[in-house]
Amino acid sequence: MLYHIIKLKAIPEPVFAHTFSCPGYECHFKEAVPNHEILYIKSGDLTINFLGETIVAKEGSFLIAPHKYRFHSKAPENEMHIHYTISAMVDPNARVVNEIPETLAPDEICLPFCLDFCSETKQLVALLNKAIQEYQNADRVSRQKCSALYLELLCELARCAQIKNTVKISKTQDVLDSRIKIYIQKNISQKITLTDIAEAIGKNANYLNQVFKRKNNISIMSYVNLMKMKKVAALIISEKMTLKEVAMEVGITDTSYLSRLFKSKMGMTISEFKANSADFTFSLNDLDKISF
Repeated sequence: MLYHIIKLKAIPEPVFAHTFSCPGYECHFKEAVPNHEILYIKSGDLTINFLGETIVAKEGSFLIAPHKYRFHSKAPENEMHIHYTISAMVDPNARVVNEIPETLAPDEICLPFCLDFCSETKQLVALLNKAIQEYQNADRVSRQKCSALYLELLCELARCAQIKNTVKISKTQDVLDSRIKIYIQKNISQKITLTDIAEAIGKNANYLNQVFKRKNNISIMSYVNLMKMKKVAALIISEKMTLKEVAMEVGITDTSYLSRLFKSKMGMTISEFKANSADFTFSLNDLDKISF
């Protein structure tokens, strides 16, 4: 998704504001003066080609477009197209980026080129309609109100885009978290390194560790060792295996190291664990649920 960053140096002066309705819709914009337009697509999908990217604004979406760039927009000829629109002069130096930056200057906002339906669409549409209504009045006070409403709408759209972006990042991190745990589960009998996991998933090792720690409050390698020790506990009880045999099952060759790691992670020695094993229930199929 493309985004553009604009500076809110002053309340923008609206250039036009209206509701547009017709069977089908097509518009070509050449590089022009830096006016800025917000469209709410009430009926009929609208496809826009912009800077090599195709963006489809479905019914119920907002399009937020700077006209200083060349682009082409089109709706199907057989559909009734209705959109609400408002345009104003804004910062001519607005820049285009591929994602919302982590930090912005105090006078900057970051807007998407398209904002899909969100929980606040009704409020956003009401704000846009109010701005259009104020613009219809020719007096100066109404135009000033329109400017203030336009600025408020810009800020609200930027805020909603930030929320949607955060949700998207959260879902992405949930997927990564699951992939990390699945890899560990499948390879618990092998020696596992952070590099192995990163290569298997195709992501930077430090980034994966940050995502995992943020979600689980434990580093990936600490989690690997914890899962290995839980498997050790389950094997000792359910399979009646020797310590050396158990060590091989979790990819550890040094039994002394295994004993130290077990006490560190489980809070008791292997001998103490065996003496109290009747107090615990274990399942090799669900190591995450094993607790002490």
